[in-house]
Amino acid sequence: MSAQNQSMQWSAPEYHHQKKTTDWFWAVGIVAISITIVSLLYNNVLFAIFVLLGAFTLMMYAAKQPRIISFSLGERGIRIGNTNHPFRSLKSFWIHEYETENILIIESGQWLVPYIRIPISQDISTAQIRNIIIENLPEKEHRESLPEAIMEYLGF
Repeated sequence: MSAQNQSMQWSAPEYHHQKKTTDWFWAVGIVAISITIVSLLYNNVLFAIFVLLGAFTLMMYAAKQPRIISFSLGERGIRIGNTNHPFRSLKSFWIHEYETENILIIESGQWLVPYIRIPISQDISTAQIRNIIIENLPEKEHRESLPEAIMEYLGF
């Protein structure tokens, strides 16, 4: 059966959420307040405000639960929520298969978001996804970037 007649749909959280402990929030708060105090001692009020806003935003993001996003893959492209990504606008793909989760990584070629990471449900066949996409995009290994590795280490 060719990919022309195939399509797949699944839902998954938009990102892997790791619950943060109270100690994590306290650590972020203490570090932010310490940097703010040092900034104020050096009369750098703007940086102090920036640090406080950044810490507040980081804590709000850490406490947020991920939304459940619907994904679909068909003959024309990949749909993520309400956004359609036609195959002609994408460069390549790679599927990372881990013990706990599988990730489809699409190279988009866009400057701001060069790679799109799509979580794959455990009940979805990665081989079937590969068979559909391979007819439209080349398969090219994509490694995890340094910012992604740092964010994963920090629990994001």
